[in-house]
Amino acid sequence: FVLIKLVTPSLLLQHKGFDLIDFTVVPEVKVRRLDTYEAFTQMVQGLVDIPPRDQQFWKFEGRLNGSSRPSFAVRAPTTERATVEKVFFLQPKVVETLQIFVHRSLPGSERMMQPRRQMSVVSSSMDGDMASVLLFFKVYHPATTQLNIIGLQIVSVETAISDLNAFVISLVPELGADTTFDVYEEVCHSMLTELNSSLTVSDADLGDGDVLVFQAKRRGPQNATRTRTRNGFGAINDFDLQPPCPTATSYSHFMVLKQTVKFCHLAQTSKIV
Repeated sequence: FVLIKLVTPSLLLQHKGFDLIDFTVVPEVKVRRLDTYEAFTQMVQGLVDIPPRDQQFWKFEGRLNGSSRPSFAVRAPTTERATVEKVFFLQPKVVETLQIFVHRSLPGSERMMQPRRQMSVVSSSMDGDMASVLLFFKVYHPATTQLNIIGLQIVSVETAISDLNAFVISLVPELGADTTFDVYEEVCHSMLTELNSSLTVSDADLGDGDVLVFQAKRRGPQNATRTRTRNGFGAINDFDLQPPCPTATSYSHFMVLKQTVKFCHLAQTSKIV
């Protein structure tokens, strides 16, 4: 048998912050290694309601920086009796947990957009043509200090990063059609690298499973919110309130450097609250 954690678009949408998924919340299923691929896809249909002919699988692969991304496209076998062990390249007699991302393939790139609140996908021929790559998209909201996944797309390596703006805008209704972005690659947990939007996907050295973070560019000075607060000596002071993490990079630094502070009553120092 092999244990399989099956990650779906709906699970990705529930994830917040860095990485793509917390595997501890992904249900685990037990599958016979020698089951046919056809039997496996029928089982998957019962779990995620995607017909076998529309299922596209990607294996999560570990990277040297400690991250794990769905970067290996699993191609449907040409023989009816192909087993799970062979299709997913499992090592014989090795106990392992297989982490797989599955999404619904679409017939053409002209249908890459999906309604909001659904994970957006676009199909690929998956015939070994490295002219396209699978990318995941996130948006950082400084006002709420939230980093959310909004969709995924398979794009040509000749696509300019700036050309991906329209895809992001289509999934975030509050953004205007003329919105421009600062774009980052999420290299690993809490580590972002800013990208030049004029580069192509190939020039930026992006590959299958990579994650892009978009943040709308700020237009002119921020409208500071002023509040009146009494300090410890009874005086009234004004403070300009800015988002605690105004940029995606400052958010990543905060997540790396943050410290948990616990408080207790002076009269009950043994009770931490």
